[in-house]
Amino acid sequence: MSTDNLINATSFSEDSEKSAKAVQKKFLLEHPPVKELDGNEFLPIPDKTITQQVAAYYYHIGGKAICQFGEVKLDKRGVKNSYGHGIGRLKAIAFASVKEVLEKGIVILEMAHHHVHNKKQQTGIIAAPILIKKERYICAVEVIRNKVTNRLYTHEVTLQKILLDVRSNPSQSFDIPATNQGVIAWHHKSSAIQV
Repeated sequence: MSTDNLINATSFSEDSEKSAKAVQKKFLLEHPPVKELDGNEFLPIPDKTITQQVAAYYYHIGGKAICQFGEVKLDKRGVKNSYGHGIGRLKAIAFASVKEVLEKGIVILEMAHHHVHNKKQQTGIIAAPILIKKERYICAVEVIRNKVTNRLYTHEVTLQKILLDVRSNPSQSFDIPATNQGVIAWHHKSSAIQV
């Protein structure tokens, strides 16, 4: 392959990546929310943890989602993994949108080998807009694949207007991959969501 062809292939690859990111951005900013939540999901209940509530909810809705990565198991183990990456009220509420985000969202990180906790693991991320108390958020769900199955690994939720705020998101003013704190893409710095 000549040097000219190599340069053209690199340029084409960069153009394709920019085009894919533009499609992702348009989807996340303009697509109707895939789920509307009222903010009363998974409220504290005596003698029942959030993990137990969410696992019961996932069981009730079939325990799986079908998405671009195939069938993804939604169960107590996935809830515990996501909970282990930090929890707040909004993230707890957003557990109720994970199935819809997986089934109706857009892939922002293809399923491939990525470093997770210093181990190479097959992971991918799907994101979609959701509404919580009539406010627009972006929910990103990370799926992990092993030899047997795909499963929920973790999820994050961020207020869309914070992602668009230049002061909190350097990618709005500089051409660098960055996201607002709290978005899953920090796991995969090379593939961060840029909105």
